[in-house]
Amino acid sequence: MKSRSARMALDGVLTILLIASMLAQLTGAIAHEIIGVVFLLAVVAHIVNSFWWMKTVAQLVENAQVKGGQLALFVVAVLLGVAVAVLAVSSVPISRLLYQVGLAPKVMSSMWLAVHKASAFLLCILAVVHLAMHWASILKHLNIPFDPSKRKVIGLGVKVVSCAGIVALGVVGFNSLEMFTGAGEVSDGEGSREGSTSQPASGSQASPSASASQGGGSISTAGASEGQASASSSSASADDQPAKVQAGAGNGEAGCSEGDAEELCPLCRKHCPLSDPQCDKPYLAGLIAS
Repeated sequence: MKSRSARMALDGVLTILLIASMLAQLTGAIAHEIIGVVFLLAVVAHIVNSFWWMKTVAQLVENAQVKGGQLALFVVAVLLGVAVAVLAVSSVPISRLLYQVGLAPKVMSSMWLAVHKASAFLLCILAVVHLAMHWASILKHLNIPFDPSKRKVIGLGVKVVSCAGIVALGVVGFNSLEMFTGAGEVSDGEGSREGSTSQPASGSQASPSASASQGGGSISTAGASEGQASASSSSASADDQPAKVQAGAGNGEAGCSEGDAEELCPLCRKHCPLSDPQCDKPYLAGLIAS
């Protein structure tokens, strides 16, 4: 009974830690990694505490004596272990803390970011399934009474709510992974951890200067045609022309400065503005202060 209570308590702690670790944009990258380390330690403790159960079920599976419910719990537990392992491995190449002590590569690969995020959402989905399969034990442990005659109805309601949660997590996870894709494939771009930012695209850089040169050319042409039209108006046009050219050049320089001020994220093919990022990759890469 003591071991069962310990497992239930660990389930609660793991649920809270998992929710907190999914809020990286609110907690910041460093706090996210610290919460992740605590979460992994709690997972190890949970596995150690449940080792005897997993060993017993594994023997029943080997002898073809396992029941359907036990087999489902065993499969979910194995998948949870795999998801946690992938989550832990993928966190190493993208860790800012490990990079600061020289244990992580200098560049942050989009592939590892995508693997890390995918395994995190998969872990959340499996956690929902795991908790839904233990709903009766959870209510009993929390001393929440329920009518045994309505067990099937309550169980059906739990399944419906769990399915809705799984669908919601799947949609959010899929939309999140779209940040790492270009034409349907995971981007293999890499971003620097040292806070370097990419310059705007060459087209956006060229357009202000091109417009400035075109504006200056049109003003010069207009001034020349006005000078050829009449001798009396040419002197006035010549006086006005420098002001016009300077105004056009000033507008071109303002356009260039505005284009240079808008820095773009280099971590995927979407190149979102760092002033309005659509994912947490710039925060994890250190491009934006957490």
